[in-house]
Amino acid sequence: MKTTFSGFALVLSAGVLLMASCKHHPGENEVVLFATNVTIPDYQSKPLKTYQLNDTSAIDEATAVNNVNQLLTAMGEQLNFDLSGKLKEGDRLFFMNKQDPSASCIVNMKNGDISANAGTKNYMNYGATPDLLKKEEAMRMAKQYIQQLKYADFNDVQIVPGHIGGVNMGSHDEQNRSQIFEKFTTVRFDRKLDGIPVLGHSRIVVQLAEKGKLYGMIRQWAAYNGSPISREAKALPDDIKKSIARHLMKENEASKKITVKQVNLVYYESRGMIEPALHVICEVQLPKSKTDSTLETYPYDIVEPILKNPRMIYTYMAESHKDQPKQNDEVDTKEPPKRGEDEQKQ
Repeated sequence: MKTTFSGFALVLSAGVLLMASCKHHPGENEVVLFATNVTIPDYQSKPLKTYQLNDTSAIDEATAVNNVNQLLTAMGEQLNFDLSGKLKEGDRLFFMNKQDPSASCIVNMKNGDISANAGTKNYMNYGATPDLLKKEEAMRMAKQYIQQLKYADFNDVQIVPGHIGGVNMGSHDEQNRSQIFEKFTTVRFDRKLDGIPVLGHSRIVVQLAEKGKLYGMIRQWAAYNGSPISREAKALPDDIKKSIARHLMKENEASKKITVKQVNLVYYESRGMIEPALHVICEVQLPKSKTDSTLETYPYDIVEPILKNPRMIYTYMAESHKDQPKQNDEVDTKEPPKRGEDEQKQ
């Protein structure tokens, strides 16, 4: 009886150990799922590079003022801005419009970035801006301004058309009826390096008003030096896939399910550096609230480094974000007209 009991205890102990080893542990593979058609892009065989801001991008104050005058002249706004009363904050110079405080002009002397807009004072009426250019006409006019200002060479394979949209203004009457008025047409150009899209800072945005008048411009197109990456410096695809799952769960701790819909090879740009990376586009399912377990689905994306030892700050290293890679094409004003649906980047 004693021997039988001991044998039973041994069997029971073994069973407990076996059950413990097979115990259900929620893991990343149960929360993060890759859609059946999603694969990690073949980056290992590609001749990728890292890029560093070229020192030739930096400009002095005299050049900055000259660049501002050139842009404001193309906009017909040179008499409205006070070029002698500039404000300096770090590497940036600010120029104010004497008639319209919603207008702005900013130059970054470290990388040559420049942006300006004519303000909203003359566009706050309840009506659409007349004779707005659309589609091909808007693209043609935008290219004309860029060539006139010598901001880019369209024979260069780095510059590619990004999006044509618009900036709208909404209004509500006493009966809470809403109206949308088209105010500006926006043409954005994006950057490619080595045939790969650059996600981040680089862009040229042209804002057009009535009859193609240049209303605003954003030029963020610094020069970079590239250095080849060795195959050994790149992480293995299986390791990156696991890393993607970990980072997605870290940023979405309350999620019940995260579905990876796309993984695209990109160059990621931030703070004067560019590195190859993966842009991961997902759908995240979260409970509606603490008291309502109904699941709601939200779009979400992160940028995952390819390099084993990245030098840049990636999205998962900072605070959690929503729609981080999306680029904001709005002009910088205190109370700008609202951006229309067609302006949202797809």
